[in-house]
Amino acid sequence: MRLFTAIELPTEAVTHLQHLVDSLRPIIPGVRWTAADNLHITLKFLGEMPEPQVPALCEALKQMTLEPASLRVADIICFPPHGPVRILAGGLDGDVEAIGRLFACVEEAAAQLGFPRETRGYRPHITLARARHPLRAVVRQTLEEQRYQLILPGPTFTTSGFTLFESRLSNAGATYVPLLHRVA
Repeated sequence: MRLFTAIELPTEAVTHLQHLVDSLRPIIPGVRWTAADNLHITLKFLGEMPEPQVPALCEALKQMTLEPASLRVADIICFPPHGPVRILAGGLDGDVEAIGRLFACVEEAAAQLGFPRETRGYRPHITLARARHPLRAVVRQTLEEQRYQLILPGPTFTTSGFTLFESRLSNAGATYVPLLHRVA
């Protein structure tokens, strides 16, 4: 099973992001936009795990202490941070430290079950689009020039938990199946 943990978004945040994507489509061609149903804040991509081991992961995730966080989409960010762009994302502000602490707890629980630790620094974000082929770095300049026409920042929303998902890949795209919901 291909697994990841993520924070699901409330309806008002998804609606805002759909409007934001609609304003970005004409200025950023050549990307695959994330379906509204798949918008989320990834905590940790776990990768493949044999199905018989999933209950142990669920138990470890159930033991974590959760705290609510107040967030909003504040800007558009590009990954990687320099050079050709592969991902466009909604950058967050607000209680991002709380999301960082949640990531650290998930990371620790996963590491105790043998999952490798993330080597890159964690920056909470919402993936809006992936480039089929790397976009030229000038996309960053285009976004900066359009900044005042974008509907940012978005509405504030509160998170109070996370979900363990199975990601099922097909020719039609990814389908995310919730396996465990954790709420504060």
